[in-house]
Amino acid sequence: GDQEASARFVSLNSKTAWAFRWFPSPRACTEALDPTAESAKPLASEPTDFAVEGWDSIPVPGNWELQGRDDWGFPIYTNIGYPWAGAGNGHLLQPGAGRPQEYLGACRPKDYNPTGVYKRTVEIPESWDGMRVYLHIGAATSAVYVKVNGVEVGYSQDSKLPAEFDLTDVLRVKEFDSDSGA
Repeated sequence: GDQEASARFVSLNSKTAWAFRWFPSPRACTEALDPTAESAKPLASEPTDFAVEGWDSIPVPGNWELQGRDDWGFPIYTNIGYPWAGAGNGHLLQPGAGRPQEYLGACRPKDYNPTGVYKRTVEIPESWDGMRVYLHIGAATSAVYVKVNGVEVGYSQDSKLPAEFDLTDVLRVKEFDSDSGA
């Protein structure tokens, strides 16, 4: 059936409602949002109420590399293997188009691993009180961490595969703040 016609479905797709900030690596993300963190994992310990003033808005779904910003990385597409040499597949990106030199090397990049943080407040319908609530992410490149109201809900790793997270125990009455680092 048509899931969008269901009273149990709220789309998080939006042209502008998601606050977004791009970082060249998970460590850069953590250093900017929580300089005292000991982990390089994005969103490991910073408060859920970190300010998003000065952040950009971004459509979801979408690829940040295709939003017309040269400083948000560059599109990487490969239908097989990895986009760097030395991964047993012989693929190698060519120089140019702002690609860091590391992508031209013989192993996976260490300091360039683009990371985006998305944040949005979502209103949960009152009719859902007492029901289980799940976040469905249709696809994310590489990995995604999900935090809701300051609580780490889950992690998924695998390019372009769906992931679901049970949010029931971390929701607040009527709304939650979704912090996702990908």
